[in-house]
Amino acid sequence: MAKSCRLHFRCGLVASPHGAATRERIARRGAHHLTLCEGCRSLDVRRLHWKDLLRRALWFDWSWTRNKEPAGNIGILTENDAIVLIYRSRPYGATEWKDIRQRVLITWTECHLGGRRPWFKCTVYAHGRYCRRWVATIYHAGDVFACQHRLGLAYGSQQEPLGERGFATARKIRMGLGGGEMNERIPRSEAPEVRGPTSSSA
Repeated sequence: MAKSCRLHFRCGLVASPHGAATRERIARRGAHHLTLCEGCRSLDVRRLHWKDLLRRALWFDWSWTRNKEPAGNIGILTENDAIVLIYRSRPYGATEWKDIRQRVLITWTECHLGGRRPWFKCTVYAHGRYCRRWVATIYHAGDVFACQHRLGLAYGSQQEPLGERGFATARKIRMGLGGGEMNERIPRSEAPEVRGPTSSSA
């Protein structure tokens, strides 16, 4: 499973066009103008744990796809309670690639029914302080991987009008249970009337 370091440095990621200053500026405008989590490359520590890839002294590649096409890959080296991300990054609009080695700490919590659950510990420094949040997923934006809060990212659902969020949730539940696609909501005037029991009910 071991691979050469040279292999890892061949992989690369192109940075998001939203740099730190830009993200801070658009964050003040509201979620409708934020970069979305769904549009960033992400790394989920739960998936790594499920695949038994958090054991010490492992080398492996991790890749992403978008619309079934390759969308970047990185090298990962595992340590005791940490992983090292090895990749090349090119800032938006730049022509030169930069080699990056980013160490991400892992902490563990006990589960109620036994076993342990891993968390990434975001230690990215920004706005005069370190983050220190425990998160399951980190995202790539700019030159580093960090948590959603530190990067100022928003979820796609946050851009939906409040009245549409419940419909989107119901559609996901319906599809998860094997139902058909819900393309339209039932107009309020056509919705069936539902009444509670009355005192004369049997």
